[in-house]
Amino acid sequence: MSEIYSEISANEREPGEYFFKFQFFVHQVALTKDFFNITKPAVAIRFLDFPTMVIHGDLTSDGRLFFGKGKNSSFRMHSEDLRQALLSKPFFVMFIDSEATNVQMIASSNVNIGVMAQKYEFFNEETSNLNLRRNYVFLFDQLQNEVVKMDVSLGVSLVDREKQRSLQSKVQVAHPNIPGARITKEQDKAPMYM
Repeated sequence: MSEIYSEISANEREPGEYFFKFQFFVHQVALTKDFFNITKPAVAIRFLDFPTMVIHGDLTSDGRLFFGKGKNSSFRMHSEDLRQALLSKPFFVMFIDSEATNVQMIASSNVNIGVMAQKYEFFNEETSNLNLRRNYVFLFDQLQNEVVKMDVSLGVSLVDREKQRSLQSKVQVAHPNIPGARITKEQDKAPMYM
């Protein structure tokens, strides 16, 4: 218990409800198997119990995949609930063909993001290599063959104090009579250090 509070006191934050930011940026996607019928490549991500976010990629004229895009979303949650969720809930990443008439999942993986909760990294403002990490994610087809290698940045961080106040005032204006109202915001955006 003292370890938790010593880490939190260094951040001058008590456990409680705060606004946090989740972000996922796809730098590059490499297919380890040829897929000739992909028309609209995309990466779908499912963070905790929040709605699925889709990052659309592009096919170049010579058939290569190009992403260089990401999503971020602000959410409000109790810090201890977020820590438990990061340690126990799955984070799903899927590579899909998002053709409107026939969406197909090509590959997927369940990514362990518990490392973000082990030392309360998420309870700090966005910092490279602390709560915003760049790594490779490997996705597998239905037969468990590795078919996609993705270079991604992933982060969960505390929204800075000024932004906390701004988001709180938006919640109060949008839902003044609903106790505990929450606001989420999804954006296409690169992480801070990209």
